[in-house]
Amino acid sequence: MFKRFLYIILILLIIGCGLGLRFIGNYPIESVFIEGELSLPERSLLQEKIRKDFKAGIFDVDLFDKINNIGKHFNWVYSIEVRRDWPNSLVLKVEKILPVAKWNNGKYLSSQAKVIDSVLDYDDLPGFNVTSSSPIKSMQVYRDLAGKLQHNNLNIVELTEDAYGEWSVIVSNGLVVRLGSDGLSRSLRRSILAYSGLAPKVRSNIEYIDARYSGGVVLKVLSDSEMPNYFGFVVND
Repeated sequence: MFKRFLYIILILLIIGCGLGLRFIGNYPIESVFIEGELSLPERSLLQEKIRKDFKAGIFDVDLFDKINNIGKHFNWVYSIEVRRDWPNSLVLKVEKILPVAKWNNGKYLSSQAKVIDSVLDYDDLPGFNVTSSSPIKSMQVYRDLAGKLQHNNLNIVELTEDAYGEWSVIVSNGLVVRLGSDGLSRSLRRSILAYSGLAPKVRSNIEYIDARYSGGVVLKVLSDSEMPNYFGFVVND
């Protein structure tokens, strides 16, 4: 009985000493080091936010929550891993969300169709000018159409939805294709088939392709061209 009592006392002493050491050694965090593939402006913004709004001790139980709350102020931050560096420093490994397309009003879209900000300009990304469809819907449209262009070594430079819900694209060779509101993939495929069948001299005079017809497309030539407009009827597409 006495040994059991001594055992309990010993455990309590160990716990008390541990808590005491933790309290005494809970130094205020003075330095935060950031790792990850961030640009200098992104790193500076994150460091400034931490400097202004983050106060904690090295042993605080809510330390990780505090750091992640800081990260939530930047919608390009995907995750932050936190590592304590004794006695008063933290090392943060930051993973950011990379944009895959430009969105309305200077925003960007991630591959998960999340609208994000960026302190950098990604001019080489395709642009989405969308009136009413959601980012998820727009990304689905883009992926469907982009897949139809891969075999022709073409990419989408700009994807547009107007106020009537009709879509159009500008592809990497400068061709404009008006697709309509339904059957977009089929309309694009018809357009590429009709366009590919033209002589190179004729292609260079095409202003846009109007594919908003059932089974056919209209190839509109430049206004100053002497060539006639073309109507293509596509079968077995």
